[in-house]
Amino acid sequence: MVEDIDAKHSIIHLVKAHVEWSAQEPYTVNLRVGKSVGDILNRDYVGLLIKERELRTLGFVLDADDNAAGRYQRCAALFREWFPAIPDRTTVDGVITENSDKRLGIWIMPDNVNAGDIETLLSTLVPENRKALWEAAVRVVREIRQNGSPCRDCHVAKANLFTWLAWQDPPGHAPGTAIRANLLDANAPPAEGFVRWFRRLYEL
Repeated sequence: MVEDIDAKHSIIHLVKAHVEWSAQEPYTVNLRVGKSVGDILNRDYVGLLIKERELRTLGFVLDADDNAAGRYQRCAALFREWFPAIPDRTTVDGVITENSDKRLGIWIMPDNVNAGDIETLLSTLVPENRKALWEAAVRVVREIRQNGSPCRDCHVAKANLFTWLAWQDPPGHAPGTAIRANLLDANAPPAEGFVRWFRRLYEL
């Protein structure tokens, strides 16, 4: 479960850089998109997921926003009903736990520790030869916000990334296609922790 379509395709292309991935259904891993964190972390919905017989492994990738620890605590409180061994706290390696017949994984973007979102992680994948343009995009976003833009603090990472993507050739890549086009480096060290967690969770 992921929060939006950009997160879905970003994760697919991040992981595809490291493992074989089916481009046609059934996909290597079926990534489902929720409408919001509240939609995803809904007790009734989670209960239905866990009852699906064919589902053996459940993964949840959620943005920390302004509080990684708080977001994880909300997850742990919800999932403990079905996964009693879930840790009280997450770690930089993410969480993987099991019950009698299912596995559960939780990753809080960007790194289970810091505030931010998937765009925060993706911004660390900008290659060195594109850093000057990245720094210019960050500067422009900062200046625009100082001059009255309603962009909130929690959306700055997204604004930075999409401004930078708008300046590429061709402009306007989605984050996932930016990874596929090698505008973002899926092999950069900051991606390693997430990819390692994903591969362990789904035994890829």
